[in-house]
This record gives sequence, C-alpha cells and structure tokens, in this order.
Amino acid sequence: MDAMRTSDQLSVISEQSSVGKGRCLLPLALLVGAVLCASCGDPSFRIAQNGQSQYRIYFETNAPSSIKLAAQELQRGIEIAAGVKLPIVHGPARPMIALGDTAASRAAGISLKGLPDDAFVIQSREQNLFIAGKDDPDAKITSQPGGAAGDIRVSHGTLIGTYAFLEKFLDVRWLLPGEWGEDIPKRAKLRIPRINLTESPAFPKRILAYVQESAGGRKGRPEVNEWIRRQKLGGTLLTSAGHAWDEYISKETLKKHPEYLAVDGDKDKYCTSKEAVVREFAQGVIHWIEKHPEMPFACISPTDGGGFCKCPTCLSFVEKNPHGDPSYSYLILKFYNDIAKIVGAKYPDKLLCGLVYYNYMYPPQRAISMEPNVALEWAALEYYGFGLYKPKHLAEFKDVARAWSVLTKHFSLTSYTMWMRSQSGAPIPPSIELLKLEIPTIKSVGAKGVYLVGLNAWGYGAPLNYLFARQAWDANIDVEKTYREWLERAYGPGWRTMQELFALLDSALKEHKRKETKRNYDVTYDVIVDVYLPRFEQIKRLYGEALRQAQTEPQRRRLQMFGDNLVQLHDNLRRAGLLKNPAQSVFHCSDGERGQELALALTADPKAIWAPEQRKLVIPRLPAGTAAPILDGDLSDAAWAKVAVADEFRLAGMRVSASRVTTARLIYDDANLYIAFRCAELKSDEIKANRWPRDDGKIYHDDDLIEVFFSETNDPSHWWHLTVNPAGAQWDGLNDKVAYNLDWSCATKADGNAWTVEIQIPFASLGAPAPSVSTVWRANLAREEQPSKENSTWNGVEERFAEPNHFGEWKFGK
Repeated sequence: MDAMRTSDQLSVISEQSSVGKGRCLLPLALLVGAVLCASCGDPSFRIAQNGQSQYRIYFETNAPSSIKLAAQELQRGIEIAAGVKLPIVHGPARPMIALGDTAASRAAGISLKGLPDDAFVIQSREQNLFIAGKDDPDAKITSQPGGAAGDIRVSHGTLIGTYAFLEKFLDVRWLLPGEWGEDIPKRAKLRIPRINLTESPAFPKRILAYVQESAGGRKGRPEVNEWIRRQKLGGTLLTSAGHAWDEYISKETLKKHPEYLAVDGDKDKYCTSKEAVVREFAQGVIHWIEKHPEMPFACISPTDGGGFCKCPTCLSFVEKNPHGDPSYSYLILKFYNDIAKIVGAKYPDKLLCGLVYYNYMYPPQRAISMEPNVALEWAALEYYGFGLYKPKHLAEFKDVARAWSVLTKHFSLTSYTMWMRSQSGAPIPPSIELLKLEIPTIKSVGAKGVYLVGLNAWGYGAPLNYLFARQAWDANIDVEKTYREWLERAYGPGWRTMQELFALLDSALKEHKRKETKRNYDVTYDVIVDVYLPRFEQIKRLYGEALRQAQTEPQRRRLQMFGDNLVQLHDNLRRAGLLKNPAQSVFHCSDGERGQELALALTADPKAIWAPEQRKLVIPRLPAGTAAPILDGDLSDAAWAKVAVADEFRLAGMRVSASRVTTARLIYDDANLYIAFRCAELKSDEIKANRWPRDDGKIYHDDDLIEVFFSETNDPSHWWHLTVNPAGAQWDGLNDKVAYNLDWSCATKADGNAWTVEIQIPFASLGAPAPSVSTVWRANLAREEQPSKENSTWNGVEERFAEPNHFGEWKFGK
C-alpha cells in the first residue's frame, strides 16, 4: 500500500502501561470487511500487547464533539480489552489511529467523496489506521420535538465507524443498556488486519421507540440513550407523521363553521371534501411552518381513530379493502394531495408527512399520483401486536408494502408488529419469523426509514430491541445467527434453554393470533389464560435451568432481569386467583414483600391482571296493585321502592370503585322492563349534554352518558346497546349496528348535584313475550362521566363497555 506522504514528518512516541488481566479471546468478526495487503510480509499489525502500545488516538482540535466522543469511546474500549490506555493527541503521530476527515487522512489518500450521511470508511496505511465518515458540525445539531429514541438529526459517520471498529475488530457488544449489558472480551494481544472497509446505513431514518421509559417513571434514561447511540440508531432523515389534524384549524374557527366537521364522524375529524376545509387546513400548515422554520417537514396525519366524514361527497371516495371492509385510503390521500399543492406553492422544499393507518392502511384501488412533497408512513394497525401472524396478513404483506412504495419516493415504515402492551410482567418474545420478513421487505421496496417500536421492559425485551437496532443499520443481517450470538453472549451456557423459552412463547402467541378474531395488541386476560397460564410451570422450569447454568456475574444479572418479570407475573396471577398453591412457588412474594424492582428490567407502566367476574341481580316483578313508574325522571314513584339495585360501579379494567357514584334500579311487569339511574356529580354545572337527534353518533363525543347492554338470548353475538344523555337524547343498536332500533322510551331530570334517567323497554319490541320467572339475560350497565372521562360499569369489563363475554346476569324473579 502507498505510504503516507507525510510519514517522514511523523514522530513515534512510546508509552508504557500496565497489563490488563483476563482471558485471551480472538474476535469472532476479525476478518469481516477487511482486505489483506498482499504486498506486506505481515498481513496484520499490532495495536497492543501485554499492556503496552505505541499507538496514539489522533483527531484535530476543531473536530465536532461527535469525533471527540469517538476518541473517548475508542480509548475506553481498547483499555478494557487490552489493558492499555492510548493517549489522545491533536497532532499526527505515527503509529496512530486517526479519526475524522483530516489533512493526514487526505494525504494518505482516504477519500470521503460520495459517502452518504452516517457512512464511514476504515482503512489502514502502513501501521496507521484511519476511521473517517461524513460528520456534520455541532452547529447543525437539531432534534425533532418529542422525538423518539435515537432521534439525532446530524451525520456522525466517524463516531459510527468507531463503534463498528470496536464491534468488528475488538469483538465488543452492547447487549443491553447499563453496566451488565456491556461485553468486552479481554486479550493480551490486539492485532488488526489490513483493512479497507466502507459501510453505509440501510435507512437514513433509524428510530427505536418506546424503549426509554422505566418502571421508575423516568424517561430519557442516560444508559438507554448511550446504548441507542452505540447501536448506530438515529439518522439524518428528519420526518414524522404523527396525528396532527387538531393543530391547524382553531376551535374558534370550528365554532364559526361547524359545517367543517365530519358528518356522522368523530368530533375531531373534518369533511375533507370541502374546499373551505382544505384552504383553512393548508393555511394552518403554512402558519406552523413559519413558526418552525428549522423543521424540514410538517405532519398532516388525521387524529387517531377512523370516524371519517360520511357526507355523500366523502362517501363517494370510500372503497373496500382486500378483506371487504370500508377503506378511506383514497379519501385521505386525496386530502394529503390537496394540502400539498397549496403548501408546496409557497414552501416546495418542506415535506408533508402523513400516516397510512387504521382504516386507510391499504393502498387505494383507484389510481392516484402523490404530490412530490408528500411523505407516507405506513403504520399497519391490523399487524400490531403480532397481528402479522394471521395467515391473511402474512400472505399479503409483501404486496401491500410494494403497492405503497410506488406511490411516493418518500416512504417509510412504522412498526408495532412485535409490540404488545404487557403490564403484568408477561414476557414478550422476539419473533424470528417476522423479523426475517418485515424489515428486509421494507428495504427491498425502497423505504427511506423505519420507526420500530420496541419494548421498555429490557429484562425480556433486550433481544428484540437489539435485533431491531441491527436491522435498522443492515436490513439483511442473518437474523438467526445474530439472535443466537446475542443469546450466547447474554446468558452463557444457559442460552439454549432461554432460546427454548422464547420460542415456546413465540409459538404460543402465534397460535393465539391465528385464531384471534379481533384486533388486539394488549396482553389481556384472554391472552394470559391462553398463552401464559398453561405454560407458566414450563416457563419457570426453563428459566431456573438457565439461571443454574450461569457462570459469570453479568450472565446471572441479565437472567435475573428476566426473572424479575416472572416474579411480577406470578404476583399478578396470584392476585387474580389464577394460581394453585402460589405460596409454594420460588417466585412467590407476599403483599408488600416485593422490594426494590429493577427499573430497567420491568415495564414502565405496570398494572395488575384483570380477571372477569359475573355479578348477578334478581329483578322482581312489580307488586300487584302498584302502578308502573311514570317516565318523568322523578324516582319518587312507589314502583321504585322494592327493586333490584345495581351499585358499586367499577372503573374499566380494574375493581376500583368509580369516584362518581352511580346507582341503577330495575323492575318489570308483564309488558315492560323498567330501569332507573341516579348519577351523582360533584357540581351541577358539570353535567354535559346536547340535544342530539335519535341515533346521532355525536352523542359519544362530549356528553355524560348512561348505557344499557343486554342479550335476551343465549347467542353471545346478539346483544342490544341503549344510550341516553342528560338531555334525553337516545342512541341504540344491535351489536352496535345503528340500523337496528327498539321501541323504547326514556325521561331525564337534573336533581341537584346529580341527574336521573328512567327507561322503559317493551318486551314486544324484542319480538318476545314477557320473561317468565327464572329467565336469565346477560347484561351490563355503564356510565361515561364528563369532564373526568371516568368510565365505569356494574359488571367489570377489561377494556371497553361492549364486551358481551363479560356481561353480568339478570334473573327475572317473582
């Protein structure tokens, strides 16, 4: 190889240092990416031996802070690995490890011409080593407001190249954040091959989200941020497609122009086919851009949810998705284009980022060409929480990804595919099958970025987070090989047992998802009893075997972090009454005995397992000679004296009583079922209601509500839903389909710091005679209270009111 033209001017300074202790281990990746110099007698050169080295780490004094950090990381890594601390100098000194684009590197023929952002080269010249990449100056540093982990928007090529050097040639691994996540093998001799290596990232946007929160409530933990940096996450493509419709049209404007709002849609959606809405929205985007000139993009995605406008014009753009459900994709893409044309006329260089998500996650059937300033971010809601395991989704994934990518050159992926909200300690496994499919496919269709949602419970989430990070840099890594290496280095001899444990959970989740009929990304009660409870003893056994095989303190600590989650899960299973003889388990802790939990190991938002109940009421028949209640909202009628009482309403998802007390009364006669509610409020002026027309969905926007659910049959798919607000507005439907109606009546009344409702449901409207004695209905009662947003039910539900499998029981009595 050519010698450095300045080699005669460089001095050699020797340095003595103590010998580091530890085993000698040759790096597994020693020859990766290296080209050996055939003209040299010795194909490698010695950086350190027996705690001694003549090498210096060199960078220029005016280098950006990322290169200074690179020097410190390199110095630390070599010191731990080889027991010698290389001095850091600011003038070329042979032999040296030179960092950054310097006069010395250019004199040695090191060229960075044409390197993309975050790319780097590592090249050897005689006994000198050069690590250089595309580096932005500190003045260019900018962060996206509310950015996710790794969201650093400058090019750090030299720093990334330094981390790659430590990984490839010193065999360094950062398996998870913190002291116990670092694995740096020690060696008495450190020799480096002749190198000519160039690398660039698979994606200019590489975000790992949801991993910074801790069980202690902290966000932005330094040890996690450090791990993210070392995994080469971040990137320079500054885009985000967050929900943003409520940013651009003011509440005052909407009060003046209620016609802007969606017809029969969500309260925060617009009639996007109205030209006035398009103009107002676009001007709002322009105003936002002018307030944030440093941002190269603006979000234009709808607020969350899928309740879009149902006016005739908007409905004319609604299609069917591949599964026969309504698709609003064309409607939303047309709106994106309409906005982009107006904004682009003034700010053509600003990207407008929009999600393709929810009921607009499938490409439209009608042809559409996106404006050049529109960026699409695909967040396939149906694939969330291992939903991609469903056969129909696995079969379509590649075609859907390809179809989206051809609509815009600014295409990226948001993936919640292996994220589930696990609040009870239930471990979420990595899916090797889905990892091998999703990101390689997205790369193959030309995506520019990935926003990967990881797991903040690092005790079990570390392997998934690590694999995500590796794929974000190189989408085509050997996933199985990388996963096995992580297991081996994290857990030592117990790696096979932990691989079996993760595979057990992955197989069970796959089986559960393949038979699941609804979308779900929470570890619900059904998931607990179907996936985790039947295998809990096997999980405990496998974990115990792995822990017994641990040989080093780091291995034990990493396994204990996993075990902390099993302790939490065991505790929640015990509290839910799902375990036999829980006190005999090695994971048993009595109440108050848990001690200090490891914040890194556990989920950031722990919650007890919800368990179903079935409360029962016996509804009496109206006594002979007692008049039926008069529907006027006044509950002083004699008919309400001897009734069934439903009280102690619970908050959804827990057994905690609601702070706003709700009491219901029930009685029946030959013709009708009568139900009365009294809903307490802290103040009378807190009662919220509007006089909506019958069956207007806006009743669910901001009103106080009571809701009645019942099924007069044994068919779990057949249930009625009745809703009333304090103004007497009514909504009803069969299985929540508004097209079906009952002939029922109600009356409401304000009663000091409370409001009351009386309801009459004729049995004839159900097409059935009056229930006989001992007839049983499945039913529930619910209340939605404003402004506290407190949702409560008589019989406990896990997530939402409409859970027919979690209805209570009403028996008609004498």
